[in-house]
Amino acid sequence: MYQLDALVIANQAPDKALFNIVERCLPSMSHDLAGLILIYDHFGKHLNDTELTEHTELEKENFKVTEVWSINVFDEYPVVAEYINPLQFTDDQLEMVDSTLALNNTLDRYIN
Repeated sequence: MYQLDALVIANQAPDKALFNIVERCLPSMSHDLAGLILIYDHFGKHLNDTELTEHTELEKENFKVTEVWSINVFDEYPVVAEYINPLQFTDDQLEMVDSTLALNNTLDRYIN
């Protein structure tokens, strides 16, 4: 056994992104999105002041833009970004999910 006074493990150390497989993928994904121009009139604002979804249909449509990532290859594996139509929920059901997520995030932030 070791007799340590302190043990420091730097998991998210600066300049160590090279060793994190997820962080290595982020620059090229950001590069692909950097060239996209999203028209405000079409894509709009779908969150209200409390960060809950106002326009659920518009929010779903915006996810189709992520298909641009399909041109990438990471560690010799092709990226498959495909929009899949979600199950049909009523706005009340979606609002309940949004409210539950917001409540859980708030509780996690202040309790844990």
